[in-house]
Amino acid sequence: MGFIVYNLAEIWDSKRIDCPKLRDLRLNKDMWTMSRWHWEFSALDPNNPGSEWTVGIAESHYRCIRNAGHDKAHARILLVKEVLETPVAIRKGWSRQGKSDDCLTYIGKPAIDYHKICPEICVPAPPGMVFLVFVTGGGTIDEWTWRKHKEGDITAPDDVEGELIWQPNQT
Repeated sequence: MGFIVYNLAEIWDSKRIDCPKLRDLRLNKDMWTMSRWHWEFSALDPNNPGSEWTVGIAESHYRCIRNAGHDKAHARILLVKEVLETPVAIRKGWSRQGKSDDCLTYIGKPAIDYHKICPEICVPAPPGMVFLVFVTGGGTIDEWTWRKHKEGDITAPDDVEGELIWQPNQT
C-alpha cells in the first residue's frame, strides 16, 4: 500500500484544497533566493510580552519530512501555527544533548489533531497530551510532536526540563 504525500505548496498553488487554514500559513515561495525558511510563523515572543517574532521550518527539514512520507508530521504543521500563537506555556532550555540553553519549547493544548494532509479531516487531540513545538534560539523550528504531561500540570511535558518562562497570565 503506497502513501500519497502532498506538498502543501502544490496544494495551495493548484487549489486542490481550498482551505482557510492553509491560506493563513505563510509559505515562503522565494526558494531560489536562499531564503531562510520554507514555512514562516508568527510566534509569541516570551522575551517581549505582547509582541511576536518570526520563526520557521527550514526548507531541508520540511523536504525531509515530506519526502520520507511522514504524513502525521507533515499534517501537524497546521497545529504548529496554533501553538506558536496561543501557547499555554513556554519553557526555555531543552533537555536534549547538543541543544543550547536558549532554545524554547512552546506548549499547547489543541483540541484536534491531523493525521493526513487534508485539513477538513481531523480527529480529537490525544487525551492527557500536549503539543510541543521546539524552537532554536535563532527561530528555527526543530521538531513538533505530541507528548504526555505530568498529571495535573499541562506546563510540564514529559522529558522537557527547561525553565518555565511564560504562561498566559504573564502578558
